[in-house]
Amino acid sequence: MEKKVTWLELFYDLLFVAAVSKAGHVLLHAKHGVMHGSVRPCLLIVMGKTS
Repeated sequence: MEKKVTWLELFYDLLFVAAVSKAGHVLLHAKHGVMHGSVRPCLLIVMGKTS
């Protein structure tokens, strides 16, 4: 039996794709040494590194 996908599930999928896209954008800029504001400390915390 097939289960239909709800609009809420599609919305969460869209949010997940947007979050992954934004994270990729931030990491791309981090790779090139361009980080703005509090992005660098947050990125370092997420990656588990300290300055």
